Amino acid sequence: MIPISSNKRYVFKGWYDNYGYLVSKRPFLALVTYYPIQIEAKWAKQYYVNVISNYGKVQGVGWYDENSTARLSINAIVIKRSLMTKRYEEGTLAKLSISNTVVQSGFVKHVFTGWYTKEGKLISTSPQIIIEVDRPLVIEVKWKDVPQLGIIFSIIAVIIVVITAVLIILMRTRRKKRT
Repeated sequence: MIPISSNKRYVFKGWYDNYGYLVSKRPFLALVTYYPIQIEAKWAKQYYVNVISNYGKVQGVGWYDENSTARLSINAIVIKRSLMTKRYEEGTLAKLSISNTVVQSGFVKHVFTGWYTKEGKLISTSPQIIIEVDRPLVIEVKWKDVPQLGIIFSIIAVIIVVITAVLIILMRTRRKKRT
């Protein structure tokens, strides 16, 4: 592997003969030959594809060969900031998908709003996309926080009932003490 930058590199694919056949995938090659032969080292240029999400576990993030298609997914059941990595070989696909478009976290629902470039440009609002890797990519999954007012109001109502009951009991005990 030859790193070009933090998000670009060349990966050794193997030694090939003059007919295009793979001789070896090992980086070191020793041959005994009885006839003239041409041996060529082949390399693949790879780009790093990154997906950032505040919720869920991202899968499929990693290295992709130039001009391949990336497949990524996010499982939104786990609720934590996630940044996962994985390496891919030439010709692989990166598919982006969201398994749950709504994640419940306490009194707030997190609703999937879309896939965005690092510059903030909307790629898609579909929970599943496939994207070509022709350069390093940073993709962000965005979510909208929606307060669960029904739950909050229910808790407030229970608190009000409990406080009212306590006050009624206290007032009745004071009246009994006076008489």
